[in-house]
Amino acid sequence: MPYRWVDVDKDADRLKRIQELQNGGRSIPTIEFDDGSVMVEPSNAELATKLGIRPRAQRQYYDLTIVGAGPAGLTAAIYAAREGLDALVIDRGGVGGQAGTTERIENYPDSSRG
Repeated sequence: MPYRWVDVDKDADRLKRIQELQNGGRSIPTIEFDDGSVMVEPSNAELATKLGIRPRAQRQYYDLTIVGAGPAGLTAAIYAAREGLDALVIDRGGVGGQAGTTERIENYPDSSRG
């Protein structure tokens, strides 16, 4: 999902914008969407719903279930997809698992290569 991260400690104009959106409040995270809607401190489930991410399995059966969406789990999912398998990735943490919260991933398999 494309997004723009803003550090309000380094951008006074963005902090002012947050205060405008919250009628003087300063809660972080505040997420402003292209459609004009705003979410303040949403839960993972609320944000997933807004973004159209389906947090529940869509099929009755999968070829492969991967528990954990850290680097090993995501690598397994990439290789399963390359082989045409229907894979389900389950993670108890945030959307994207560890890869969604880390600043940098090195030596990660490129999903476009065969």
